[in-house]
Amino acid sequence: MEDDRFVLFPRTQKGNVTWYYYIYDQNGHRKYRSTGTSNKAKARAYVLKKYKDGMDVARQIVNL
Repeated sequence: MEDDRFVLFPRTQKGNVTWYYYIYDQNGHRKYRSTGTSNKAKARAYVLKKYKDGMDVARQIVNL
């Protein structure tokens, strides 16, 4: 099941895959953040937990 609040994607650096996500901020700019995991299911759970806990995901974003 896809979630349109964010998009997950893999990024490979030095042979290691890490899942990142992006969202759009209030100005419509795409913002990226690492989930810190190489497992897609754990990455998705990580982002969903941020929403569930009521954290403002957009505040935790850094530009790549």
